[in-house]
Amino acid sequence: GDSRIGAPSLQANPLQVTLVKSLSPALTEMLQPIGGTLVGDMTLNGSTETYLAIVGDVTHRDRGNVSQLAGSARFAIAAGESFDIRLQARPISLAEVGLFAPRLGLRGTASGPISVRGTLDNLRLATALRLSDGGFVEANGTVGLGGRTPRYDLTARTRNLNLNAAMASGPAPSVTASVRASGAGTNPATMRATFAADFAASSWDSVSVDSGSVRVAIANGLANVERLRATGRSTRIEAAGTFGLVAGRVGELRYSVAIDSLGAYNRLIPGGGDAGVVAPRPGVVAPAREQARQDSIRIARATEVVRAA
Repeated sequence: GDSRIGAPSLQANPLQVTLVKSLSPALTEMLQPIGGTLVGDMTLNGSTETYLAIVGDVTHRDRGNVSQLAGSARFAIAAGESFDIRLQARPISLAEVGLFAPRLGLRGTASGPISVRGTLDNLRLATALRLSDGGFVEANGTVGLGGRTPRYDLTARTRNLNLNAAMASGPAPSVTASVRASGAGTNPATMRATFAADFAASSWDSVSVDSGSVRVAIANGLANVERLRATGRSTRIEAAGTFGLVAGRVGELRYSVAIDSLGAYNRLIPGGGDAGVVAPRPGVVAPAREQARQDSIRIARATEVVRAA
């Protein structure tokens, strides 16, 4: 039956997340990969048949991930099961967020406001997070989690973002860019999506990028690179074409790379940073010595009669 909650103050010490998810089928689906416990102070109000409202300041622990969250969450259980979640992460574990998209391999922590409003079929997200290394990410858009294939239409701005600090497989650049992703699915074999990115002054290891632009569409396991441009102090890169993302899909990618000076890539070239004399490699020296020996034998035989006379 209907269980009414009259705004009691609770101290979770601890409270199982599984119990919170069991209050509503929509909560179970929305928080499906999340587990662990909550510890802290909360105030509950509402009814298990109409809506539940929670205000609190809690610490969440799950599989070694620790997040500190403060704010409010309202779940409308009747009439479509909608959400209105407004939290302050201080900080939140990105590895826990990454449970919704394991392929990304997220790690590290981030602090800032997080807003999630709407239904499972149309969740509107808004956040502005500062990462633990000082980078900044602002994201807005919609996500649909109600079907078997997730849908998304998101825009993001980054400033001095170090991908390696947030993703285990990411490189270690400093990226300032605006990005948009729109489509359905995350599996390269079946997803249909378009991606656009425009880069401002950024760096990739020791290589600086003044500006860049990327436009990519993915469908049926094939990526169509409509445009890829990057310019820096010493380099200009352009590319266009297609390439396969899964076995059996083949494309053709045309590219042009112009480098004014290899000095900008010294850190990426083995031995490129050495200023002294570098000894020749054995694999290069051995054939040269053998060639010189054969030349000496040939000359000696050709002049044998002359020298004997």
